[in-house]
Amino acid sequence: MPSPGRERPCTPRTPSPWPARRLPPERSGRATATVVGGLTTAIVAGLPLGAWLGAHTGWRPTLWVVVALAVVAAAGVASALPRLPGQAVTSLRARLAPLTRLPVLTTLMATWLCLSTSWTVYNYVDQITREATGGDAARTSFVLLSFGVGAVAGNLLTGRLADRLGPARTIGYAAPLLVLAAAAAALLSATFLVALALAAVWGLFHWTVNVPQQLRVVAAAPRAAPVVLGLHQSTIYIGIGTGGVAGAAGFTLGDAHGVGYAALVVGVLALAALAVSLRINKPAVVAGTPPKPAARVTRAT
Repeated sequence: MPSPGRERPCTPRTPSPWPARRLPPERSGRATATVVGGLTTAIVAGLPLGAWLGAHTGWRPTLWVVVALAVVAAAGVASALPRLPGQAVTSLRARLAPLTRLPVLTTLMATWLCLSTSWTVYNYVDQITREATGGDAARTSFVLLSFGVGAVAGNLLTGRLADRLGPARTIGYAAPLLVLAAAAAALLSATFLVALALAAVWGLFHWTVNVPQQLRVVAAAPRAAPVVLGLHQSTIYIGIGTGGVAGAAGFTLGDAHGVGYAALVVGVLALAALAVSLRINKPAVVAGTPPKPAARVTRAT
């Protein structure tokens, strides 16, 4: 034991690279939602603006606007972001190593298929809503804006739900509702007002998937948090790509109704993958959360 009056030496802890770990565990969902909020804000403002610019000026000026905004963003990051300690160089083999762990792999597969379900519809939203919007670019932009507003609301809501209910229960509620919303894609062609309302509901559920799945994949491999978060982001973009393929097949076979059927098929696969993931993984808690103390059993005398 250390002698009285002398403090025990303390080993400094290495700060976690995952932003949510810098906050109390009960606020990790909201912290993750805040980080993801940049992308949802881009959906609200960037996608409708890009659609409007593309319709009125062509795709070249639109991309030059993107370049200009990227330069401004890079300058802001360079001037405002504090210097952070770097990570050790990681080989490709080490980056892919978490995929050999079944809890990580099944969680990422569920994320891929859930987002692919939604992007099956989103990649063809201008074609699906053409009857409701009359092909007017301004009206299509409003549909995209409605989707984006729903996405921001879903992002804010899911952070709080993940903190209150846990990531596993949150995704268990959100994923089936997302599948139903995406499968109802044909309703987007009904009227303009119906398209606006349904797009908002669909956007809400679309963005309730990302945060809980991000928390779950980190909980499945807490020591490799930066790596699995990178894999999670890659999975999102793979879902966008495969959603485009599924949407193309559905649209070719049956226009708007075909896209809804394609989303339903992908959605059923997503729910099956999620069920397997939830069964394999223990109840998802944020990595680093201390276990709840066992209840004391009192013996009657």
